[in-house]
Amino acid sequence: MNRQNRPSRADNTAEYARRRAAYERQKAREAEEARRREIEKQRRAARRRHSLRVFGGRLLVGVVIFLLLAAVAGVLFWIHFNRTHPAEEPRVVRYTYGETAGASLTEASARQGGVLYTDFHELAAWLGMTVVGDADRIRFVAVPETNAGTTDSAGSGREESVTFYPASDRATVNGQDVRLAAPAVLLGEHLLVPAGFVSEYMCGVTAAVTDGAVAYARTEGEPLAFRLKDVRPLETIPEDDYSALGGTTGQTDPPTPPAPVTTGGEAPVIAEPAMPAVTFTADLSAYEEFMNPADRDGYLLLVNNTSTLDASYLPDDLTDLADTRKDGRATQKMRRTAAKALEAMFIEMRACGYTDVSVTSAYRSYEYQNTLFNMYTANEMAANPSLTLSQAQAITATYSARPGTSEHQSGLCCDMHNLPSADRAFAQKDAYKWLCDNAWKFGFILRFPEGKEDITQISFEPWHYRYVGRAHAYAIHESGLCLEEYLAQR
Repeated sequence: MNRQNRPSRADNTAEYARRRAAYERQKAREAEEARRREIEKQRRAARRRHSLRVFGGRLLVGVVIFLLLAAVAGVLFWIHFNRTHPAEEPRVVRYTYGETAGASLTEASARQGGVLYTDFHELAAWLGMTVVGDADRIRFVAVPETNAGTTDSAGSGREESVTFYPASDRATVNGQDVRLAAPAVLLGEHLLVPAGFVSEYMCGVTAAVTDGAVAYARTEGEPLAFRLKDVRPLETIPEDDYSALGGTTGQTDPPTPPAPVTTGGEAPVIAEPAMPAVTFTADLSAYEEFMNPADRDGYLLLVNNTSTLDASYLPDDLTDLADTRKDGRATQKMRRTAAKALEAMFIEMRACGYTDVSVTSAYRSYEYQNTLFNMYTANEMAANPSLTLSQAQAITATYSARPGTSEHQSGLCCDMHNLPSADRAFAQKDAYKWLCDNAWKFGFILRFPEGKEDITQISFEPWHYRYVGRAHAYAIHESGLCLEEYLAQR
């Protein structure tokens, strides 16, 4: 190229500057575009956030309004429903006894399986009858004072009585087994029996039944008695024929009772071993009526995990025990007959050379038993922190009864020994061996014997003695049974 046609240095510099400026402008435009895109992006995000806030606020307001409307609707519906459908009192059947306002039973309790029931405990109390027995067998006796100068329906002059067996339609009237229209029902501590029993088997009392009420009245001039006339005995009724007694076909036979023996006109009882002559070293003639009570079945109350006493149960004849341990503890108490029989046993024990045995515990209230049980449970949990409360209570229950399940509340038992505290080591003492051989003579049994833990649910307690009266104490002593087994077989 001709030297003259070559670009000058100045021309090169200008071209470079021009290109440089064009490049800078391009970069600026790109930067501006990127900045605008970023701003637009931020604006779009802001608009979305705003839309979400607005939507969320509106949704929240909508939910609140909906809940308020639902609440208002619910209140209005409740008011409307209760105005048009007021809550009804549960229907009851009311019972009156003579001129006295009686108790009542709910419809569900009073009418079962189409049969009207009555509370026989309430009726018996009004009639002045005595009650003997436990949850398996309850006997009601027309007391002689009420029936002075009267005889039973057979004219034998014996005591008038009826025995019911809860959950069974069998009953024993004046020694004769019969069937009821429906099974007797144990409701708490009260026995419900078909109301028809009164008109069918009882003399001296009438029942007027109306819709929702039963009124009992004494028949003027007629003594209280139980009758068997015109009633077919149990064994003469075929298994499928209950119509004669107003029963329902298809029922099953009640449990077959043990072979009975009749003694002195009393209701049938299990045959018991002949008792040998009872002799003592000391003169205990003044105590015979307590060791061998006339009311021989009156002290067979069963108290355990399934046959309980409520918190209000309190014997009304508690008597101080002179042989309470003299170590500052309160004088212990038992029911009068049991206390006097125990006094006789201590007199004989001392006469035989056993002078160091004393009573450490007898009657306990429901509240005190509850305190003891909770204290022992707390001790178990302190000794083994891994135990739960229920586990600790289960352990405690093997040696201390839960409140309501303790015989001590009955006033018919006591703990006695010659150790600093109750311990199975007492079983190695000569005094314990003497008690094993002789306690029955005074009407006492070892209540929780060794080998019966599965039945009594209480571990072996060689110090715990229970009063049942001499006849039953001897039968239990000879049979080797615990009280639960003995009562189950009677």
